[in-house]
Amino acid sequence: MFLRNVIRAALLVVTALASTALPGRALDLKLGSVVPSEQERADEQSLREGQKLLKEQRPKQAAEEFRKISAAFEEKYGNDKERFFCARTREEEQTYMLMAARAHAGSSRILPMNWAMAYFLEAYSLIEAGKYSEARAPLDRAVSLSPMNAMFLSELGHLQQRDRNWPAALKTFKLAEGGVAFSPPDIRNTHLTRALRGQGSTYIVMGRLDDAEKAYRKCLRIDGSDKVAARQLAFLHGLRGKLRRLH
Repeated sequence: MFLRNVIRAALLVVTALASTALPGRALDLKLGSVVPSEQERADEQSLREGQKLLKEQRPKQAAEEFRKISAAFEEKYGNDKERFFCARTREEEQTYMLMAARAHAGSSRILPMNWAMAYFLEAYSLIEAGKYSEARAPLDRAVSLSPMNAMFLSELGHLQQRDRNWPAALKTFKLAEGGVAFSPPDIRNTHLTRALRGQGSTYIVMGRLDDAEKAYRKCLRIDGSDKVAARQLAFLHGLRGKLRRLH
């Protein structure tokens, strides 16, 4: 009974921990061409309008706004046989081209980041609206377009946690940690600690408490003010104390 209660408590913790830091900070939406086209500027404006709806706590309307952008890309490129990627930097672009070459994916092309961002923000909005199952398709599409995007991967890890697919979630959060190398420098640590906290909460449910502690301590070395990591570390210590008393 005690262990069952421990697992139930850990599941509640996991569910509560995985919201992104999107509201309250501005995303850098100018991640496409160095000189954006007229269409890219229009897409960026639509992304901002959707973000405004999110901040106003209107996630359903925001999802619809973001869906308009992705639908336009789908109409233009959906029947194309090329493999598309959305990258933020030249290094990320080169990584995707190498991935495609190794997979023998044929012709590949980099498109504006707005496409992948629209999918991600649509998924995020649906998650905010409690429509978790509906969020999976656009989130998978975002990750397909930007497979090394740490923010996208951590959100996918969150959905896998909700599905209680712990091995998949752990793998995804580790991929997110690796993808941090491509994150913008000013938010790199934010993406890194998010991925590490995701690993930590997954480790707890899997019973790997030592690994969980390492993940949270790494968070605190990166950001000593990470209150979530500190709170989880305290939870972990309390859990260990209960387990010791049980034995």
